[in-house]
Amino acid sequence: MDNITTLLFDFVGVLYIKKESSFFGDYGLNEKLLKFLAGLKGKYKLVILTSSMLIDHTDFIKQLKEVFNEVISARKHGLEKYDPKTYTTIAKEHLHVPLKNIFFIDNNNNNIEAAKQTGIHTLLFRDTDQVIAAIKELKKED
Repeated sequence: MDNITTLLFDFVGVLYIKKESSFFGDYGLNEKLLKFLAGLKGKYKLVILTSSMLIDHTDFIKQLKEVFNEVISARKHGLEKYDPKTYTTIAKEHLHVPLKNIFFIDNNNNNIEAAKQTGIHTLLFRDTDQVIAAIKELKKED
C-alpha cells in the first residue's frame, strides 16, 4: 500500500456509535477507537470528515480535538460524501496530501465507493476491532 500519512474518519457510525450495552439504542463516542488513535497522534494526520451537523452540537468536541488534527464538515463546504469530488477537494484544499496517501474509514458503502474512485484507500466499518487491526497492518507496511 502507498505511504499512508492521513487517516480520515467518518463521525456518525465510526467515531460516534451505538453503545453495545445500551438497551435503548443510546449513542456515544467510540472510546476504544479514540484511545487507540490517541496513541497514533504524530504518526498520522488524524482527520474527521462528517456530513452530520451533530458534531457541531456535541459536548465532546473538545475531546475529539485532543485526538484529531482537524474536523471537516462536508456540508459546510457544500460537499457530499457520496460524491468523489468531495475527496479530491478535501485532499487538495484541507489535507494537502495526495489521494493515494489517505486511508478513509466510513460505515456507508456509497461513501467508500466514491472515495475509492479517487484513489483513496478505504475500509468499510464493521466494528472497532476491524479498524484497529487494519491500522496496525498499515503501521507494519511503513
